[in-house]
Amino acid sequence: MASDFGGFYGGDMFVDFFGIGDDGPAELIFTLPHEINHQILTRTNPVDHTLLYTILDEGFACYVNYLYWDKKTPPAKNISFTDHEWQWCLDNEKRIFTYAGLFLDSTNEDVIHKFQRAHQYIFDGAPDRIAYFIGFRICQAYVQKCGDDAWRQIYNLKPKDILKLSEYENTVGN
Repeated sequence: MASDFGGFYGGDMFVDFFGIGDDGPAELIFTLPHEINHQILTRTNPVDHTLLYTILDEGFACYVNYLYWDKKTPPAKNISFTDHEWQWCLDNEKRIFTYAGLFLDSTNEDVIHKFQRAHQYIFDGAPDRIAYFIGFRICQAYVQKCGDDAWRQIYNLKPKDILKLSEYENTVGN
């Protein structure tokens, strides 16, 4: 990606236009629904600064981006993963979530950054920003369990309730 959005707790955003290049405008347009979703979620669902909130905030933004573009782009592209990174996560999904489960209530920024930030990895060989993958998969499970329009409910549910109602923990890796 030649340009990037960034966010801060509280919903403040920035756009990095340096080195935008030829694909920058298209990439910004493609990612805009994701970034707008962060703005909406922080106003409807109070930020609790836990890893679980971060996972769902990032994953839900990716899921809404996926829906906005009518599911015409693969989930991997909606979380800025390569097909290889997406497949690695699918192949290691149970391991990823089991490890994440140890820290879901953590508010430690170092822990959260390990799951959320570029160039931070939870395992050797894993992609960075693994929170995006986990959150996307939880949202997929929630919608599969609760119905096609159920994604709208996520705006008003607590992260622990979303995870519980999705039954993701019971189905991951199956």
